[in-house]
Amino acid sequence: MKAEFQYDKRHYTCSLSQFGSCQELRIKNPDGLVLAVKQGYKTGLLGKKREEAKQVDISQPRFDNLIQAAIKALQLEELKQKFGEKNQEITNLHRQIYILKQEFGPISNQHMQQLQERYTFLEGREKEIKQREALAAQLQSKLIDGCSPSFSEVITTKIVEEIGNKAWANLNYSSKRELSYSYEQYKLLSTNNSQTSLTDYSEAAIGLCLVAEREVILPFFKNLYKFMLKNRLLPLSLLSFEIGGIPLEAQGKYTIGDLPPLLSDKWKILREDYLKQSQRPNRSDMYDIVAVKNRVSQRDRQLVKHFLLQWSNPLSSWLATGEPVASILDQIRQLCDRIADPPQVLYLWQFRKLWSLIIGGMSRKGILQKIYTD
Repeated sequence: MKAEFQYDKRHYTCSLSQFGSCQELRIKNPDGLVLAVKQGYKTGLLGKKREEAKQVDISQPRFDNLIQAAIKALQLEELKQKFGEKNQEITNLHRQIYILKQEFGPISNQHMQQLQERYTFLEGREKEIKQREALAAQLQSKLIDGCSPSFSEVITTKIVEEIGNKAWANLNYSSKRELSYSYEQYKLLSTNNSQTSLTDYSEAAIGLCLVAEREVILPFFKNLYKFMLKNRLLPLSLLSFEIGGIPLEAQGKYTIGDLPPLLSDKWKILREDYLKQSQRPNRSDMYDIVAVKNRVSQRDRQLVKHFLLQWSNPLSSWLATGEPVASILDQIRQLCDRIADPPQVLYLWQFRKLWSLIIGGMSRKGILQKIYTD
């Protein structure tokens, strides 16, 4: 990924790429001087050529501030790529809804019910897409305001203790930044003397939601699309294809709510009436069962199972467990929807629930631990 930015009245370019076993951030000034910093290192290389570069201490303010500016530019570029084409997808969804409405003349009550279910599904997906845009915009505004934290040892140590060294090492660099941001905001809110049971923890949870999408949802759909092309299950002449009603495209955009129906025909969700409560409800009575037997065909679900069996990725064995994973993902989706849909509030118990689902805690593993350690 590449980006451009202005810092101290000068124009810079930066990129984040894989170098050996770790990621490397490269920042280039107008004179051709390059600062190269490997992830996790406290020193970098400065020079026009790597073999002639000198080692520098990146904790010095002049380097640290430049690095933070470059990271913000890359994060903004990632958000732009991720959500820049959403308007086109929303337009396509409206077109599908219209076609479904016009597809039949007089139809039976059964067909009418199927049509209504399809219409409701597409409308709900459009709302979720808009919610994700709002979520990204929130984080983007925080980054512009300079609120994104550096990797302090305290924050990093806390998160690594929760998810384990293996999971931390496998995370995308942006995901690490967003987890750090979430934990820092949580600590700021929880130590505020004016905190009440109605305090909104949405700001602390933004990064968690984006991490779930980046580390689980996007890799799944991206590799599913490649699998279908490789096995000639998707004609090259088609620009897009649907699986379980989800448009599958080379540059497709997906949300957390897209995946659960492809993994199972039923799962547990948090009760909607309990999500309105500021205090944590009784654990034994906080779930409902959702069933979607008619949304995804047996053929599509078998195709997903076949894909997971051959996918060489830590995600595959975890996703293959089906219903338990669908439950976790849709509960994450429910909590993330509250953040992007004001005036709803994400209460403290809900933030802790989201944190436990993604990061884990003393009594349970989060999804990152399950993916990389189970």
